[in-house]
This record gives sequence, C-alpha cells and structure tokens, in this order.
Amino acid sequence: MRNPKYVQAPFAIPCDFAFELQKAGELLDAGNDAQQIGQTILTEVLKLGYESEYKFVAYFIFTKALKTLQSVQILCRCGYGSDGLSLCAVLFENLIDLLYIGKAPVRRARRYGQYEQVEPYYQARRVLAEKRLPKGRRKAYARYERDLFSQGRHLLRFFPSPKNGWSGKSLFDRAKAVKAGLAYRELYWVFCAHKHTLPMAATGLTVITPSKERGLTTGPDMKGVCHAAEQSTRVLRGICVILDDLFGLSIRHEIESCSTKLQSAVATVKQSHPAIYD
Repeated sequence: MRNPKYVQAPFAIPCDFAFELQKAGELLDAGNDAQQIGQTILTEVLKLGYESEYKFVAYFIFTKALKTLQSVQILCRCGYGSDGLSLCAVLFENLIDLLYIGKAPVRRARRYGQYEQVEPYYQARRVLAEKRLPKGRRKAYARYERDLFSQGRHLLRFFPSPKNGWSGKSLFDRAKAVKAGLAYRELYWVFCAHKHTLPMAATGLTVITPSKERGLTTGPDMKGVCHAAEQSTRVLRGICVILDDLFGLSIRHEIESCSTKLQSAVATVKQSHPAIYD
C-alpha cells in the first residue's frame, strides 16, 4: 500500500544502470542506516535542548550534514556519483569545523555565530573595492556598508581580516589542528576536484561507449557511485560520534555497528563486483 504522504519521484533511471546499482545494494543500505542514526540523534537532541552556544552550533552543523548525506544518497541512487563526491567536500568541512570548535568550545562557537554579523559587511567592502560598478550600485552598497558597520562594528576586532572567515584560519590549518591534515591531503582534494570540475576528476565522467571508444557520460551510470556512498557515510559517522559525545546520547554501539556494516559492504562489493568500484 502506498504511503499517502509521498508521491513517486519525477525521474527515471535506465534499466542497465538499475541492474548495476543492485550490485552496490549493501553499500547503499549502510548509508540508509547512517541516515537513520542521524535522525535518531536529531530527535534526541531536540528533546534535550541545546543550552550552550557550542551545542546549538553542533546541532546546526549536524542538521546540515545530515541533509547533505541524504542528497548524496539520492545522487548515488540516480547515478550521479561525481556530483555526490563533490558534496562529500561539504561533509568534510562540517566535520573539521565541529572538531575544531570542540577544541575551544566556548570561544570558537561564539565566533562562529558572531561572524554572521560581520561577513556581510566584509562582502559589501569587496563589492565597493571594484573599480567599476553599474549605475547606482556603488551608492546602494555604500549605504549598505554603513548600516552593516553600525550593526557589527563591536565585533570587528575579533575578525581583523576577512581572508579566512570566522576562525581566522584556512580549512587546511583547521584540519591540521585536529590531526586531520592527512585526510585533507588524501580525501578533500579529491572531493574538491569533482566539485570544481578539475581534470583529475575526469575519470568520474569517462565511460566506454558501445563502440568500445572512450567518451564522456552525460547521464546516469555507476562512475563514482560507490566512492560517494562510502565516503559520505564514513564522514557522517565521524560527525555522529561528536554529537553522541557532546549530548551524552549513549548510542556509540549503533554508530559502530553502522561503521562495521559499511566496512563489510565495501569489502563485499569490491570482491564481488570490482569493476563498479573503478
């Protein structure tokens, strides 16, 4: 019986891709498990509340991360693995920010929130720094800049340079500070290659045509699906651990169970269907 709260999604996938996708079923199921754990965390967090700035920031970032995982899962099931990998960059950034804020939760959580009042001011200044603007735009932005300055000037001393955002450090420096510099080098650059369509990510678009020639795909296929499904689930697992510790949810066993299932699924797919992991 169909659930009256849902309608069928307005897209279709090729039959041959659907057949290939079945080979990665266990791997995608592990992502579903991670999503369910995430929903459990959100339910419990909303029950407990978030009495500190750090807990609110963690709740905010975690909610966005969970939504991003769902987006990756949808993209994978539709055959757009390269696009899913690009969203893994967002998940990695979420993880690094949570780890970095957790090293000094009071001050850094506060700065994370305060920067929202400062960033528009700095952006207005960037626009005004342009030598040429359309007629009337400079006057409008000058007024906008004055308003923003009056609202956030008491915070500017905490953010003397807009270069590296709320933390004053690059993402790489934040990653190093939480001992994730190697992950940045090994994983994040791959995610960003897909995000920015760099040449090294061309393998995510390259296929062998029916005539045995190499070409570029413009539709659903298995390229990158397994990698995106695996990495998004792994990164969200790390974020779930942070929330579990912070809110004292005592669901580490469920999180580790999901991690074990993911590892088993990856091994199974690689052994049984190595070609779809290329």
